[in-house]
Amino acid sequence: MADGTTSGAGSAHRDDRWRPRRRGQDPGRPVVGRKGHLGGKIERLASNVFVWNEQVDGQADPIAWQAMAAAGKVAGDLGGSLTAAVFGDGVGEIARQAIEAGADRVYTAEDPTLVRYRVEPYAKLLARILENEPPSVVLMGASTAGLELSAYVAALTGAGLAPDCTELHVEGDRLTAVRPALVGNLVSTVSFRGTGHRFVTVRRNIFQPADPDPARAGEIIEVPAALSEDEIPTTVASVETADGTVSLTEASIIVSGGRGVGGPEGF
Repeated sequence: MADGTTSGAGSAHRDDRWRPRRRGQDPGRPVVGRKGHLGGKIERLASNVFVWNEQVDGQADPIAWQAMAAAGKVAGDLGGSLTAAVFGDGVGEIARQAIEAGADRVYTAEDPTLVRYRVEPYAKLLARILENEPPSVVLMGASTAGLELSAYVAALTGAGLAPDCTELHVEGDRLTAVRPALVGNLVSTVSFRGTGHRFVTVRRNIFQPADPDPARAGEIIEVPAALSEDEIPTTVASVETADGTVSLTEASIIVSGGRGVGGPEGF
């Protein structure tokens, strides 16, 4: 059973100089925050849902919109709001698309340290945002990055985690998640203890993305990076992509065969 308690020494340290600001607003003016940190007090609403939108080379990964669909359903069942976040460089278009997909507000961070995913700067920044706007549920896609980031930030904040889920159910104010295990031979139903936020990652190609609504309005909040390049212990030396190949992660049907088929004609 996952543990949703958020108290303890695992909470992320806050730099008081770190201040989010709404687009077009004075960067020195606090926007939201807890008393003694960012100059105001916010209520811990149990119905708020948060989703991290993964991007690669300035384009949203399809799993981001699938996670948005799952998050939107949970937010609707809880009767709460939906907040998204996207980090990178030139992510304004993704933020706008997130609002069209159902987000009420979107946190954006654009910095050279965030162009390529690295767990340290992403986790530190996400933990600070979650401390500033504490949600009930944090969702992201169960990609390689999403699985790593969710586990890292859950450990930083002392939150419970249910990875690789295929179903999410809300009964009253209680969230349960269904996740396969042992290569699908076992299906477990996970619930959370405590009142803190819960981390959930959703399996790829399970939740159907919602149709975008260009008429939706939302708020974009710009935040600075949490770490400088000198504070990050890892670097991205190079990125190799396989051009001209089909992504199996996005295929609806996969037909495979062994050496015995002899070649394409064997299918």
